[in-house]
Amino acid sequence: MLGYYFTLALRSLRQNVALTTLMIVAVGVGIGASMTTLSIFRAMSGDPIPEKSRQLFVPQMDNFGAARPLAGALPADHLSPEFLLVGVVALIALGQLAVLWPALRAASVPPAIAARTI
Repeated sequence: MLGYYFTLALRSLRQNVALTTLMIVAVGVGIGASMTTLSIFRAMSGDPIPEKSRQLFVPQMDNFGAARPLAGALPADHLSPEFLLVGVVALIALGQLAVLWPALRAASVPPAIAARTI
């Protein structure tokens, strides 16, 4: 199977050198970008000052006051079910409207023209 893929790649390279080169460069840039992102994430997620980690503190402000303490206060606790339902319905409606115009254009093309090869 690997031999078949290799022959297919060589055949594609002979037929269209520019497109094959562009695809190889695109895959290389994608791999490079992913490895750069992962390397930066690994470097930044480490312990910044290992010798002082036990002495560092992170200040947190409680914006809700004494009535609602910071612990356990998630944003979902402050949303009413009606607000969530309206948001879900609005997102579904926007998604349907986003694909309506391309779907209507595609539906207007006769099948003989759509199946025609160039």
